[in-house]
Amino acid sequence: MSPERRHAIRPGQFPTEEQLKDYTIKQALAGDTAGARQSVSGIANRTYQREAWQTILYADASRRDVQGVKDTIVSCPDHSLLRGHAYRDIPLDFLKDGDIAGAIEIAQTMGDFGVLPMMLIAVYLIDKRDFVRVRETLPHIADNGIRTFIMNMMDERQAKDRNLPDTSQP
Repeated sequence: MSPERRHAIRPGQFPTEEQLKDYTIKQALAGDTAGARQSVSGIANRTYQREAWQTILYADASRRDVQGVKDTIVSCPDHSLLRGHAYRDIPLDFLKDGDIAGAIEIAQTMGDFGVLPMMLIAVYLIDKRDFVRVRETLPHIADNGIRTFIMNMMDERQAKDRNLPDTSQP
């Protein structure tokens, strides 16, 4: 039996929204985030919705499940429900783990809220002197002003690196 079928909510199964929220959180923590995304749709209370959606998102993120994070962001009917204190850091956590492609995908999925993470990804890559990947990231930055800022920052770093004395010779 599939996890979605096994965890399907039956009408009247949960007498309170708080119980449904708790069940949804248990599903997410157990790894059934697809089922949790389905269960949360039965919750009307915004406080409970926020708690459930954020738990689903962070469960996917803690598993480093790029597709799960993207699916949760897209599935959430109101993205303000996802925006907790660590929401903006999710792409950066993937980046620090070395998953640059995943970080970019997640930041793009975040829409306008992903602009700052996308910029920080580029700055991180500049700091690591990974200019090839900075150039690969630039097309994913929609704002021309931010893209120009990043290119200027990269050019300055490269110029500074060229002007450093060669310390590789004894």
